[in-house]
Amino acid sequence: MKKISLFILLTVLIYSCKKEEFPNGIVQIVYTSDLHYGASRNFRGHYVEANVVNQALVNQINTLPVLAFPDDAGVNAGKVIGSIDYLIITGDLTERQEVGPPQIQPASISW
Repeated sequence: MKKISLFILLTVLIYSCKKEEFPNGIVQIVYTSDLHYGASRNFRGHYVEANVVNQALVNQINTLPVLAFPDDAGVNAGKVIGSIDYLIITGDLTERQEVGPPQIQPASISW
């Protein structure tokens, strides 16, 4: 069901784009999921809060515009990525209150 919903979302998003906004017909999307704000986890050898993990994700996304696509005969192969048109986040943004130790913050605080 989640894959079908994502497909519908992306289809609507792409077809709603104005051609003058994307003259080469390519829409660049970064897709991520399961941020789990309020949770802690093992990350790079340390037990940290989700905001540390998510900040590392943001830092990596911010490097994309200056990187190049692989030179593999794919779309824009070998070219610099450039600007990202959309960032889509789905899945678990917060940790469920009823799961885990009582120190996990409620979703209302995460939001």
